[in-house]
Amino acid sequence: MTTLFYYLLLISTKIITLSAECGFFERPPNQNGCIKPKWSQQGITVAGDGTEGNSNVQISHPFCIFLDQNDDLTNNIVIDTKHFYPGSLYPDKQGNIFVLQLSDGGFGAPWQLMKYSTTTSEKTPFAVKLDNPNGLFVDECGTVYTANALGTTGGTIQKIVNVSDAKGIILVGDLNEPSNVTLDRYGNVYFVERGKYRIQRMSVRDGRVETVVDKQGVIVYGTEYWNDPQYIAFDSKHNLYVSDYKNYRVQKFLFEGGDLYC
Repeated sequence: MTTLFYYLLLISTKIITLSAECGFFERPPNQNGCIKPKWSQQGITVAGDGTEGNSNVQISHPFCIFLDQNDDLTNNIVIDTKHFYPGSLYPDKQGNIFVLQLSDGGFGAPWQLMKYSTTTSEKTPFAVKLDNPNGLFVDECGTVYTANALGTTGGTIQKIVNVSDAKGIILVGDLNEPSNVTLDRYGNVYFVERGKYRIQRMSVRDGRVETVVDKQGVIVYGTEYWNDPQYIAFDSKHNLYVSDYKNYRVQKFLFEGGDLYC
């Protein structure tokens, strides 16, 4: 069987997001007023130069991005697999790697979410028959959030608590090709709506969905607009990072202030 290679650009941040079921989300302070959080609409390119290639300043189709405690850029890593077709993956702090993969190794097969332990070598089916999942986030309690692209109107953000909860709970629906999801320390949900070139935020307070970064526009290589945005991640200062797949770059959007819990 042909070996498949997947390149993942690693950018690092301290991920402090935790599951509400565990009770580790930070509690908002007791106060009457708050200021909506705001991010810059002008991205700063932190990886790649907008052209495809293998030089030290180029990257080729960046997809998954992760962040460690140092907020430093690291080298690309390679996943080499012969036995399944992998989609997205997410490494948690307990030594597990969650992988979205086709269940029988072939295109068109149902997707499943597998949990691989790097300490015991066990693998556990976490969810099966998922509907075209693109990206995922796993909190420190093992709760999984997936972005599922179902055409231009049927995409969803889904929450899966445990193995017995195979299909999970739909948090947001009717999305245009959502590609990835992450959470902040208060439990607010952020996701890339790939088909509309924007980052959306679902408030944990009231469930309201709002746009926090909007890069819709004429798609021209090397411009400020995105061309196939894929993954999203936070650094420790609440700046947002987005992998701009067909513009061969990763961009950073500075946190300009406000209260994340608002």
